[in-house]
Amino acid sequence: MKSKSEFDVKRGMILLANLKGLLTSKYGTLKPVLVIQNDKGNKHSPCTIVVVSNGEKIREDFVWDFDLVFTIDKKRLQSFIGYILSDELWKIQDTLNQSLISVKQS
Repeated sequence: MKSKSEFDVKRGMILLANLKGLLTSKYGTLKPVLVIQNDKGNKHSPCTIVVVSNGEKIREDFVWDFDLVFTIDKKRLQSFIGYILSDELWKIQDTLNQSLISVKQS
């Protein structure tokens, strides 16, 4: 796997991140995350916005936990796993939009 110095963070990337201090130990501290921040923000910010996988292992069929959305320092990113398919990214974007709309209306 590549180290964090070998790639630019892009929306749709799946990365392994150190989430120590953000999650309780029952979840573990090294988790797969999906970058959901746009590329312009990723280019200019030392932080990025991610959603955490609720699975315990690195696998192809990640399940994303929308209760676990964090802004994290890019220094927490440990290694590159892959990219999510663009149609899946659109589904995730729709889920996030619906979640934000329902919070706003509450």
